Amino acid sequence: MTVEKGPKNAAAGGPDAAPHSHDGKGASVGPKDLWLGLTCFLVGAAIVSLLQLLGVGPLAKIQASGGTDAFAISYLMAQVVERAIEPFSNLKVGQKNIWGHSSAMRTVSLGGLASAMAMVACFFTTGIFAIAGITFTVGGRVPDAILTGLLISGGTKALHDLIGTLQKAKSG
Repeated sequence: MTVEKGPKNAAAGGPDAAPHSHDGKGASVGPKDLWLGLTCFLVGAAIVSLLQLLGVGPLAKIQASGGTDAFAISYLMAQVVERAIEPFSNLKVGQKNIWGHSSAMRTVSLGGLASAMAMVACFFTTGIFAIAGITFTVGGRVPDAILTGLLISGGTKALHDLIGTLQKAKSG
């Protein structure tokens, strides 16, 4: 990955307006995109913290029963977040996609939005740590919501890979 900076097209917000990291495939992610993704993440964390301070309780409690485990529930939650974020992925103002012009930019920006949505969803239901019987002594449900939100915002493929890795480690 390389970082480039130059005088061309800087006034128009072109590729040289600020340092951008390139992934070698022509897609670049600039500071604006990283800030957008980080801002979405921080807004989600702030909402969850505010809800905790206001004493809002969970709307539904999810419990694993029988052969169901916490990963299966988190996989379903990841499916919900993926489907909920889909309509936002192509939002445009005029002809410009608000999340950026490249797929790398959209990935970073929408990843932040997915994290925020997942955190709030986990706060109103139950996070994976609570499902697994792990409680946090500080912060109430906020750490669980934030960590579970990060976990499931990676999507179903990331969870599937994690489950496969854990199963291999457990059996071998």
